[in-house]
Amino acid sequence: MDFENSLLAKLFEGVLEGRSVEFKTDLLPVAEVQKAIALLPISLSSKQKQAVSRAWTHEVSYIQGPPGTGKSHTITAIMLAALFLKKRVLLVSHKKPAIDVVFDRLKECLGEGSVIYASNDVAQRQAMRGTLQSWLDRGDNLQSYAELDALRRVRSEYRGKVEQLKAEVEKLEGSIRSALQRERDFFHRQERFHKNRTAYLTRFETLGGDLNLSLSADVDLANALLPEIELQLGDELHANDGRMSRSETLRLRRFFVGFARHFFADHKRLEPGLAATNYVREHLDLTCEFQSASVARSQVNPDFLRATRTTLAKKQHQLEVQRAALAKAHFEAHVVGKLRETADDVRKFAGMIRHANPALIAEKMEAILFPKVIETLPLWVGQMRHLGEFLPFDEDLFDLIIVDEASQVNIAEIIPAFYRGKRICVVGDDKQLGLNAAGVNFGFGGQFEELIWHKHFNGSGALYSQAGEHSLLVSKHSILDFICSMDDGKVPKTTLDEHFRSFPQLASFTSEAFYKADGGLRLMKEVPKNLSLECFNSVEVGGVRDEKTKTVANEIEELLRWLTKLIRGRHYEHDPALRAHGFTHEHPPTLGVISFLTKQRDAIRERVEEVFSPDEIRNSHLMIGTPEDFQGNERDIIFITLGLDGTSRWGKGHYENPNRFNVATSRAIHYTLLIYGGIPANARLIKSYLGHFGKSWRSRTPEEVANAASANGTPRIGGYRWDWNRKLHRELCESEFEHRVADVLERFVEDHAGKAKLRLFNQVQASRALGVSSCGQKRLDFVVLNEGNGVSVAVEVDGRDHFTEDGRSYSEAHLERVDVLRRAGWRIIHIPYYLWWRDGWLDDTADPEFSRAVSELFSDLREALELPRKGRNGS
Repeated sequence: MDFENSLLAKLFEGVLEGRSVEFKTDLLPVAEVQKAIALLPISLSSKQKQAVSRAWTHEVSYIQGPPGTGKSHTITAIMLAALFLKKRVLLVSHKKPAIDVVFDRLKECLGEGSVIYASNDVAQRQAMRGTLQSWLDRGDNLQSYAELDALRRVRSEYRGKVEQLKAEVEKLEGSIRSALQRERDFFHRQERFHKNRTAYLTRFETLGGDLNLSLSADVDLANALLPEIELQLGDELHANDGRMSRSETLRLRRFFVGFARHFFADHKRLEPGLAATNYVREHLDLTCEFQSASVARSQVNPDFLRATRTTLAKKQHQLEVQRAALAKAHFEAHVVGKLRETADDVRKFAGMIRHANPALIAEKMEAILFPKVIETLPLWVGQMRHLGEFLPFDEDLFDLIIVDEASQVNIAEIIPAFYRGKRICVVGDDKQLGLNAAGVNFGFGGQFEELIWHKHFNGSGALYSQAGEHSLLVSKHSILDFICSMDDGKVPKTTLDEHFRSFPQLASFTSEAFYKADGGLRLMKEVPKNLSLECFNSVEVGGVRDEKTKTVANEIEELLRWLTKLIRGRHYEHDPALRAHGFTHEHPPTLGVISFLTKQRDAIRERVEEVFSPDEIRNSHLMIGTPEDFQGNERDIIFITLGLDGTSRWGKGHYENPNRFNVATSRAIHYTLLIYGGIPANARLIKSYLGHFGKSWRSRTPEEVANAASANGTPRIGGYRWDWNRKLHRELCESEFEHRVADVLERFVEDHAGKAKLRLFNQVQASRALGVSSCGQKRLDFVVLNEGNGVSVAVEVDGRDHFTEDGRSYSEAHLERVDVLRRAGWRIIHIPYYLWWRDGWLDDTADPEFSRAVSELFSDLREALELPRKGRNGS
């Protein structure tokens, strides 16, 4: 075996020959990549930023993307980063939909003509020729270098604005971190003082029950004098058999009188003796803690965090706008500038893709300097089987090759793509469908493959058995299988965990059933207006499976009834459950049907084509397929038909393959309806699926099924609602502070009774959105929901149980938590501890600062909940 490409040699020769393989991890400085990430026109989670960084710094990296976690978004970010890193990147996949999504997003960010699409589609090629000609016309029309300089000046101006706004955002974030740290410092000092004050008052009853402490008294001086007095007192007592002389008694009394005057101590406790000096020492310690807490409080600005957070949000929005403009300006200046040197080769390339004849394409290709074309237009995408129509088989044409849906890409197919690159990034999910779902058939079995292996690799020392151990068999293994077989940490794995696709009712099953061991998924649609929606139901239709056709007729007929209601009857406009999802005549749902059986899938397709016109099928985007067909696709409403009657023989491995089941149950965005004839007794995974939604899997009798069908003349979706905290639970308040805040929030809700329908909840479980390691606190303290418009706000109490750490600084964890919540769609209001406590709870007094804080809180709540600005009692 001999690979000219050094990376391929490492991947395959080194592994098979038992040589130690070390992949480079420093191809680019991390700081340089981070700088490029900071310029991207799209927002990224911390995991996505990590994935982008590793793709460019490592020779080989793996991005695991569970369903709906933004694989395409991350790939788009990697490719956009190439522009600012001055690199060339190629994305390949078996799946055209996966390519199309990234292609469309790149066009949205950079404009038409920003990406070369290796496709055999005639219309696609024609459009590409048009955009290439537009670029060439612009290059030809440049009258002087001055015009190119103008493009570069625009780019420079946007770059300057972005850099300025970045610096301002970083400064604001730094100010927030410092302010949060000051808040936290005050909190702990105040808590320590309050605790010791209580203990002090328990030991020493003060005059009148009051305790006054001095802010100005010199504690250091008193602490310096006291040991000397205690020493002299001890010596005097020892010399006089436990009695003090009159002079020492007067001296000590003068000290105590001065101490009482300056430190507001209880003079009755200052009778000369050892007990008095113990009292003095504790009084000094408490005074010191009081002064320390007071100093910390003076460093907390009540208005600073509020104003700074508002300013930060505005600056972040401005930065997003400027980044978007910079990306387009940067790409435009790059292409037009390069065309001054490469126009001839780009023109030849545009002429080459006019042809479909392979021989003619090969002839044209020889006359083109492809490095110049790729340097000019550095972003390429395409299906692997079409690369040879667009690119020569040359080494290192690209700096990075990305392969998407890698679990369905055969090793033999990907090698030509990898050969053209210097580093590779494998994107997929080892918990979804693999190579057998891709429909790749090499037409030979294991014995024939073994013969071929011995013929070609017999002299290399690489045994056929080793190929199997390392997941390198063409007929069995994908490139993802091979990468995952390197379990020694050589290939860094980044698992994306923010799920944006499906509503939380549906995605929670995916998270808990398939990704719990990895920490679960953050369900980013887990906001109150979504939690009340019905998103799942199941229908048992009875019947038996025909052993010849492998279909359950009752399931097919029930499915057709539902499709008719939705496609022709626009049932989504009338059914309350679907109407709540926002479907209208102008915005109808897209539909999908998943069948676990190929024969039932084919039977459904045949019946659908009989019943519905091509326009009806096209307008509803109706897709019918097996889980294998649906990987990489999703629909608003998914119907799942099992093809089971509960009694016939069934292939448990076929139905309950976790990867297959994962794909099938994660395709719906809004709603899933499971239709089945019956459930086998040992169908563990299917039962857990039904059980997750509170559904019974007990098979009904034919009579029960018939009675249910006759009673349901007007079908309704209905079904499972999210089980979450639907009221305020006082017993869940974790501190006195939370009880005090709950009192004020209840008052706010009462003040708006009759004007708006507000609901108040506490300790709302948002752990699926926040993630196991997002920060120590994984619940939202309070949520106020405006049921009239679906708007909600999270009220975060920054108090006793909210300053937690998990290895990072408190402020870093806090800012990440806020960032995650905002990306998930939460509006957040913070209530700081220091505005509610100052040597006692301020809501127990007529404190003007506290009254102003409550008034501002109510104003913020009204704005966040989109309420009219009026009310009583400051609300």
